[in-house]
Amino acid sequence: MARDPVGIIDYFRVPKMSYYAVKSAQARLALNFAYEEALESQVSGKRLEISAWVINDYPQELALEVRCAIRNLSGRVIWSKDFNTVVPADSKKQIA
Repeated sequence: MARDPVGIIDYFRVPKMSYYAVKSAQARLALNFAYEEALESQVSGKRLEISAWVINDYPQELALEVRCAIRNLSGRVIWSKDFNTVVPADSKKQIA
């Protein structure tokens, strides 16, 4: 007996939660943080450096204002910085 494939839209054409995850993953504009050591312990006092990348899959360049912030577990902002950048069409750019 063959198993039914798991779909992202149900029989009544109502999107399931996985539909929205795929939609977000396929966004034409994305901001990503590249942190290789995210799962490793960090030495106290070590300067934390996390690269920020913008991916632009639109056919035109985009001028962007990006605000990055780190919050503690209570939601209080402990660091923030604003970036202005232009990302070429169908390209990616490291902004920080």
